[in-house]
Amino acid sequence: MVGKWIYCPGIAGIAREEWGLRVLDAQSLDAVFADNLTGFQWTERLGTMINTRLDVNIARLSHLKWELELEATASGMGQTQRIPGHQDCELGRWLHSRGQRQIENRALLDQLMDWHRQFHHAGERIATHAQTHRDMTPQRVKLIDEPLVQLRLASRKIVSLLTQAELDHYGNEFKTPNSNQPIAGFLKRLFHGPHTADPEAAGILEINHARLVHLRWANHLPDTFRNRGRDVSLEPPELCALGVWIHGTGLKRFSQLPELSLCDQAHQSFHARALDILRNLRKHRDQHADRAYADVLNSSQEIIYLLSVIEYQLLGDAAIHRSTSLID
Repeated sequence: MVGKWIYCPGIAGIAREEWGLRVLDAQSLDAVFADNLTGFQWTERLGTMINTRLDVNIARLSHLKWELELEATASGMGQTQRIPGHQDCELGRWLHSRGQRQIENRALLDQLMDWHRQFHHAGERIATHAQTHRDMTPQRVKLIDEPLVQLRLASRKIVSLLTQAELDHYGNEFKTPNSNQPIAGFLKRLFHGPHTADPEAAGILEINHARLVHLRWANHLPDTFRNRGRDVSLEPPELCALGVWIHGTGLKRFSQLPELSLCDQAHQSFHARALDILRNLRKHRDQHADRAYADVLNSSQEIIYLLSVIEYQLLGDAAIHRSTSLID
């Protein structure tokens, strides 16, 4: 059994919920690196191995592709989109079919479906205003601004929740291992890039792992705040797993992507506000701590979203456009 922290209503009130999670063995995961693979071939092999066909991953990237297209529509750079019903897009079809069986956490599934409905509502408003006001006039910008803010918020919630569903599936695989555990070698290769895979596959592995490791770290952050964080200290951003990746492998491989610099900024903010939580809890300033914690959650969602954008840019549409959809 492993635990996940849930929060009610703020950081001062923490409850614990436990459930069983499936675990992948290190030997099976190591088989991913058996051949030289392209990024998409890697996702195919890993998806077959874990017997989920990467439903959650493909749903996340498919949703992200559509959101970026709606962003282009809102800015006047793309064509006006036809907005399907929330049950008719690829993510919606999956949520109302196989997602019902694959996401065991019903509360998480309910949140996903609610945010997905809100996303579609905002998208419909953007498409309507873009169709009615084709020129980028001040009136169009004003009409689109509010639903665009709602769209971005809903999209970040969706991407974060899908990442949580993905992490739930992997379970204990992303615990920090002891150096004498076999999985330690696998994680080391994941951060520094597999020796047998091509650069594209290595990059996707690193970004996927960075995204999942960050969420796992964020999920367990409240453990630090028990007893008001006495006798504990938070590591600086450059020393945590994501910071090491950003300032090492990430910037070396992907410095051309502006999203990585934005991710670094969000990560710095994440750690700064986490430190503010500790300071305020120790001074019994609970309201200030709760506000800082809300900022931490927002920064965490932004980090996960930006890493997903980078992943999509590296993979392209090959992971989404298939002759037979994997998520239908």
